[in-house]
Amino acid sequence: MKNTHIYQIFYNSETSKKLDSGFIPLENIIESRPDWREYWPIRSYLLNNSLNEEDYYGFFSPKFEEKTGLKASTVIEFIEGNGSGIDLFSFSPYFDLCVWHQNSFEQAINQHPNSHDAI
Repeated sequence: MKNTHIYQIFYNSETSKKLDSGFIPLENIIESRPDWREYWPIRSYLLNNSLNEEDYYGFFSPKFEEKTGLKASTVIEFIEGNGSGIDLFSFSPYFDLCVWHQNSFEQAINQHPNSHDAI
């Protein structure tokens, strides 16, 4: 069985207090690249940690529950109940945006035009 590692990004003490305790906190207080927004802590994590290719990894906004209505327990239960043979799970409140763009990078550039150079 694959292990699930889902991180929830926080920026300051205010967003830290809003984290779901079922996710792993991922600090983004010292933003070396504030123009990269949430990409920075994700990229830093991926570059500085060894990953097990058999496991699931996820990175969520501090507003994840607000945007999706989902708690960590629901997400993890869903993954663990449906993970056999599945390579990727996507939890997005914006299904329409998922089909408008060829990939998540194009979607990000559309939503945040100043992210083009970073991406």
